[in-house]
Amino acid sequence: MEGALDDITVRDLGQVIGMPFCVHAAQYRDRNKLGITLDLKQPAAMTLFKELVKKADVVCENFSVGAMQRLGLGYEDCKRVNPRIVYASLTAFGQEGPYAKLRGYDVLSQAISG
Repeated sequence: MEGALDDITVRDLGQVIGMPFCVHAAQYRDRNKLGITLDLKQPAAMTLFKELVKKADVVCENFSVGAMQRLGLGYEDCKRVNPRIVYASLTAFGQEGPYAKLRGYDVLSQAISG
């Protein structure tokens, strides 16, 4: 039986807890995923990643605010490669505001918010 999202390709750059749980598609974490390792600071890796974005429906990342933009792989960069891309970015404290540049996890967010 086919699932509703079986024909959707997701490029998941998530790490630790947040993003891996967001993109696991109701299966156990990392199940049915294929993986490669890229050093996105290297030009050849950036070129390969952009080729992967061309064939993707979604890009997900949870790096620090602005990290993907500094690498030249933020939403606008991915949109130039694939205009129909859906780009998800998960951070502990949002993309803007007084805490945006702080790194953190769920427990820290809960502690700060009371």
